[in-house]
Amino acid sequence: CLTLLEAWIYEYFPEFRPTTRHGWTEGQPHVQKWVIRTRRSRVIDQEAALHDYHIRLDRITTYV
Repeated sequence: CLTLLEAWIYEYFPEFRPTTRHGWTEGQPHVQKWVIRTRRSRVIDQEAALHDYHIRLDRITTYV
């Protein structure tokens, strides 16, 4: 289940976006825009995932 916070993060922080759903068009709900994988559908190496997020957060810059 995609939360409102997750949808907002995906819209405003491209570094964290999952794959865009094929066939999604402007005007449809944005929570339907993303292909979300559940924890059961893939095995996640938690340490590697945390390291990846750390790197992505460090790369965030402001746009002027």
